[in-house]
Amino acid sequence: MPHSSRPSGSSQGERPRRGVAPSGSGASASAGGRGRPRQASLAGSPSGVRRQAGRRKGRANLWPRRIITGTGLLLVVGLILWALFNAVAWVFSDSDEAVAQSGAQSGAVEDSDSPRMTADGVLYPNDAVRIPECTPDMLALNSTTGSIHVGQALTASVEVSTQANTACSTDAGMFGLMITSGDEIYYDSRQCEADGLGSPLLLSPTASWSGELKWDGRRYAGCSPIDSDGDGATDLAQPGTYKVRVMYGDHNTSSEHIIEVGP
Repeated sequence: MPHSSRPSGSSQGERPRRGVAPSGSGASASAGGRGRPRQASLAGSPSGVRRQAGRRKGRANLWPRRIITGTGLLLVVGLILWALFNAVAWVFSDSDEAVAQSGAQSGAVEDSDSPRMTADGVLYPNDAVRIPECTPDMLALNSTTGSIHVGQALTASVEVSTQANTACSTDAGMFGLMITSGDEIYYDSRQCEADGLGSPLLLSPTASWSGELKWDGRRYAGCSPIDSDGDGATDLAQPGTYKVRVMYGDHNTSSEHIIEVGP
C-alpha cells in the first residue's frame, strides 16, 4: 500500500500546538502589543469599575443639600420670631385693655358712686350735699389781745377759717378763752355760756367767722367768781404774768399769748 507523505510545512488542517504562537504577522502583532492589553483588562474589570465609581462619589456636589438645610433653618428662625412677636403683641394688647377697663371702671365709680369735695360741702351722686363737722385740723385760727391793769377786762379778737377744700359746720360755743397763771386756772369761758356764743357757724374756703372772747379780770371757780375773804367782793387778778389761750373744744389751738396785768 503506498504511503502518503505529509507536507513539511503546516497544512491548513493542522492545528497549532498549545503554547506556540502562530508564525507570521499575527504573531508579531501580538508580541508588539503585550503592554496594552494589561491596562485594558484592568479598566474593563469589575475592580476598575468600582474604583471609578468611588472617584465619582467622592466628588459629589453638596450645594443642593446645603441650600435645603439653610432654607429649613431660616424657616425655623422665622417661625420662632413670628411667635415671639405675636406673644409680645398679645401681652401688650391685654395690658392696654386692662388699663382702659380699669380707667373706665374707676371713672365710672368716681362719676357715679364717689362723693366729691366742693367748696359748699360734700356733693353726692344724687345731688345731695352734706356739710361735715369742723375738726381742729381743718381750722385756721388767729387771735389778738393785749395787756391790762388790775380790775380791767380783757378782750381777745378771734378770726376762724377752714383750711379744708370744703365747707364745715361748728358752733361758736366751741371756742373758749382760758386764763392761767402758773398751774392755777383763773378763767375758762367754756364753763359758762357767754353772750353772743352758742350760735351755729358755717365755715368755708371763702367764708370765715370773726368774734370776741372776753375775760372780766376776776378769779373764777368753774363759772362762779371767787370771794376768798367773804366780804362780798370777788377776787381780782393781781399784777403779774398771765397766759391767754384760745381753745376749740378740748383742744389747744396755736393761738396763745402772754400778757401782763399791771397794778
